[in-house]
Amino acid sequence: MSNREKINRSMTLASDGDLEAGMQALMDMFAPDFIVHESPMTPFAGDYQGMEEYLPNYENILRHTIPTELKLIRVLGDDEYVCAMYTIPWRATLESEPVRIRVSEWFRFNSDDKIAEVWPFFFEVPTAP
Repeated sequence: MSNREKINRSMTLASDGDLEAGMQALMDMFAPDFIVHESPMTPFAGDYQGMEEYLPNYENILRHTIPTELKLIRVLGDDEYVCAMYTIPWRATLESEPVRIRVSEWFRFNSDDKIAEVWPFFFEVPTAP
């Protein structure tokens, strides 16, 4: 299975309602020293290396989204780079009404076919008033 097919499988599982299986499939692809580069335009700005650093950030992101309503648009890529495009409901604050935003998430795979780096790009992210 190609890296594009693996990401597509993970995102399709999540989009079809099996978030736990989709997330587990994604987590199984990470290299131990992977890095997630969160945009400085989001409240989660920074670089997070490895699961220990990234999980608290990921849990914070989950509080602002409704991951069970992820809608996969397309997955593109080759052996080294894969991009998943999807929409997801986003809440600027935990009390605000969610609005659907577009996300492009880029994955770079290493020579062991493990995810080495991730760049999530959030479009139209509403901010708190």
